[in-house]
Amino acid sequence: CQAMQDARQDAERHLQELQLQAAKTDAEQKAEIQVLRATASDLRTEKTRAESTLVSQRQANLEVHRLVDGQRREAEDKDRRMGRARSLVQQWERRCAVVSRQMQDERKRNQELTQELTAAM
Repeated sequence: CQAMQDARQDAERHLQELQLQAAKTDAEQKAEIQVLRATASDLRTEKTRAESTLVSQRQANLEVHRLVDGQRREAEDKDRRMGRARSLVQQWERRCAVVSRQMQDERKRNQELTQELTAAM
């Protein structure tokens, strides 16, 4: 009878130990779940911040590209205007050269006429 009681007490103690271990395991699992939930929440927050930063960077990049395109167009316009100005200067230089030759020819002709007039007098 005593052996049965001892066996029963051992079984009860073993059962209590198992229940205690199960309770500890359950508590540890719940704590781990809470840690995992907190970590997941932190990761979602970090992801949201990263996405927001990415959107801001994309907007900034678009603005930079817009500014660069504007500056490029301005530079191209200046180059076209400078090309036109050079062309006009070259035209004026050619016209001036023609007029200068014409003036030299006129001076020469005037000298010739003056010499003829002087010889005729």
